[in-house]
Amino acid sequence: MGGFFGGYMANCVAGHTDRFRAIVSHAGLWSLELFLPTTDHPSYWAREMTPEMRAAWSPHRSVGAIRTPMLVVHGDKDYRVPVGEGLSLWYSLLSASVLPQADDGTTAHRFQSVHVACTDRLSALARAPGSSSAEDAAARLSPGRRGGPRPTTPCAPPCRRAP
Repeated sequence: MGGFFGGYMANCVAGHTDRFRAIVSHAGLWSLELFLPTTDHPSYWAREMTPEMRAAWSPHRSVGAIRTPMLVVHGDKDYRVPVGEGLSLWYSLLSASVLPQADDGTTAHRFQSVHVACTDRLSALARAPGSSSAEDAAARLSPGRRGGPRPTTPCAPPCRRAP
């Protein structure tokens, strides 16, 4: 559904319907109370969201109603929505949703960092018809790394490289 607000909407939808087979939350807000002091611009959000709004619209209040498996994707370099939001969502899913973690540690939910998601995309492209190797896929997706052109694949998101 998209990052930040799309992730927030995915989290809200997860707690209010079971019409989807799976839901992806990418860098989504989970607990609005915890988000406020950890974001890179807390004064802006303090003006935009009153305490009443944060209490009424925080997706974490509906965790007990989540019946749909979720993929939580979050990166640790996101300063607008810190990774703690994704980790808090993950813990809540495993401990309080309708699909909690089983005694043996298995769960229907999944967590991926942005780096892992991009690596998985590379692996999928390497297996695509016409690709000879992972090196081929990496060359297509990494502009400048091997002197190649910018990516032309419309479904390939820009993967941020570590500095």
